[in-house]
Amino acid sequence: MNHTSQASCKHPAMTRNCTRIKPALATDYFRREKYSYILVRPGTFRMNQCVEINKEIHIQGEDGARLQGTWFFKAGHSKCTIKNVTLIHEAEPDIQTEGYQRMIHIVMGELVVSDCAILCPGGYPLWAANRAAVTVSDCIVAGAEDCTSKMASGVVAMEFSRLFIRNTRIESAEECCVFVDNDAEVKLKKCCLQSGDVGVMLTDRSSVQMASCVLRLFRRGIFGEMRKGDAELIIRDSMLYGPMFVGECQPSRLFKSGNKYMEALLDYSTK
Repeated sequence: MNHTSQASCKHPAMTRNCTRIKPALATDYFRREKYSYILVRPGTFRMNQCVEINKEIHIQGEDGARLQGTWFFKAGHSKCTIKNVTLIHEAEPDIQTEGYQRMIHIVMGELVVSDCAILCPGGYPLWAANRAAVTVSDCIVAGAEDCTSKMASGVVAMEFSRLFIRNTRIESAEECCVFVDNDAEVKLKKCCLQSGDVGVMLTDRSSVQMASCVLRLFRRGIFGEMRKGDAELIIRDSMLYGPMFVGECQPSRLFKSGNKYMEALLDYSTK
């Protein structure tokens, strides 16, 4: 693992266990049982393998802290947090993950991400499955930092997962900004979703609830449904640019009120 800075744990109850990170042990450092509160100092850490978390952990970054690599949270009923860190992973084709490059993958447990940039060009920045509970606030979810490469899809929720996203920008997707499948539920408040093939894709008894959001710059439409099923879509007090649905496919349960409908900012009809 290459590094350009050092990290330490910082919590009153754990002062005796705090130590500076050693380059060869950096990836393992996040998994050590005795370190649950970790302060990441300014600079970039590049993980040489996926960081698997099976305990409660709280990661706090100082301004300029950057973590480059992939994360797999499988902490059961524990709550984990990440705050004020730039998270980066440049995806590559991977047969072992069935073609899906997930940067932050959480199954079960609870994860809270705040004040972070979550950047994954070519892949999936945030993927929640198997009854995970995820809160994202005051973040940006996108592809490359310099806007030269898009992410595949921004947020993926599956298998009874529950996500609450607020004050967050999700942008620059090859597929869709939010994908909700298999009984999952996503709530968005005061978010901006922009630039992609479709804004939000629903399927298989999924539920999406939006309030005070802005959705724009989508090639085919703002909302889509992969398969006709019992999906739910609730939209309130939001600004919607361009065609609302992809084709004639609409969720079976649709509730909308107080929205403003605007013409598309760009015309994709000849592209």
